[in-house]
Amino acid sequence: MTKWLRYIIGFYAYLSLLTDRLPTGDAPGDAAVRFEVRTAGSPSVGNAVWRIILALPSAIVLTLLWIIGVILIVIAAVSVLASESYPSGIYDFLRGLNRWGARLLVYLASLVEAYPPFTLDKDSLGEAPASG
Repeated sequence: MTKWLRYIIGFYAYLSLLTDRLPTGDAPGDAAVRFEVRTAGSPSVGNAVWRIILALPSAIVLTLLWIIGVILIVIAAVSVLASESYPSGIYDFLRGLNRWGARLLVYLASLVEAYPPFTLDKDSLGEAPASG
């Protein structure tokens, strides 16, 4: 399951212009995006249906943010073509959307117990902020 999710998330990262490498489905070290899951879920039919219902608010908000994200992808593409630079604010926003979507997919796949937070920031999961 994680191999398929890694491919899906890599594909979304490619479409969002976050990477220039197409996902290949190869080993995690060769992937275009870093995707790690510490499985802690207990899949069952009832649990899967309940997770879909619980995930609706997060999916609705994420969908609305992706509408803005699509506009920002077009702006980023024009910026890359015109000035050969990717605006860091747009990059961070789109990366946050992909991160949120990955958390939601992993939750829906019953690989983790924790409900995905309503945030684009990675610090909410106890991860160290990027330096530099």
